[in-house]
Amino acid sequence: MQALGIDVRIWAVLFLALTLLFHLLNRKPRALVDAAVSPLKVPERRPWGYTGLELQEFRETALQATAERGRSALDLYRKTVLLIDIGFAISLAFASFFLWWSAVPTMGPNGLVNWIATMGWILSLFYGGFDIGEDASLYFLLGYDSTGSEAANFAAGCTIGKMIAITGSLFGLAIFLTLALMDWIIAGFGARR
Repeated sequence: MQALGIDVRIWAVLFLALTLLFHLLNRKPRALVDAAVSPLKVPERRPWGYTGLELQEFRETALQATAERGRSALDLYRKTVLLIDIGFAISLAFASFFLWWSAVPTMGPNGLVNWIATMGWILSLFYGGFDIGEDASLYFLLGYDSTGSEAANFAAGCTIGKMIAITGSLFGLAIFLTLALMDWIIAGFGARR
C-alpha cells in the first residue's frame, strides 16, 4: 500500500522517528517545569481533567517558579513544552495511523479484525486532534491572568479525549508506553550516578 506515492511502512518509520525526536527534545524542558512546580502536576498530566481554578493555581505557581536561567516555568511550559508537544502529537498520531494502515492488508478478510484496525486508525487521528486541541487551548489559557471555566472545560475535555483515544488506538498506546519505559530506564541510570 502507498500514500502519496510512498510505501506506508516508510511513512510509519518516518513518523516513529519524528515521535522519538519530539519526545527527546521535550524531556529536559518538561523535567525542568515538573521540578519547578512540584508538587503540582502540569495540566496535561492530570488524566481526568482539571478546573479553571486548578489551571489558575498552576499558572500562578509556574509564573513565580524559575525553571531555567531566570526563565519562569510558565514561559518554558507555554513556549517550549506545549509547542514541542504539538509536534509530538502530530507525529504520534500519524505513526499509529500508518502502522494500522500497513497492518490491515496482512490481517485478511476477518470482519472483527478489520473493524478493530479501522477503529485503531480512526482513534489514532482523534488522539492527534485532541492532543493538539489540548496544547493549543492550554497555550492560550495560561497566557492570561484569568482562566475561564468554559475554556478550561474545553481543555480538560481534550485531555480526557486524548487519554481515551490513545488507549483505543493501541499502537499509539504501545508507542507512548515504550517511551515512558525508556524515560524510566534513563532516569534509573541517572539516579545511580
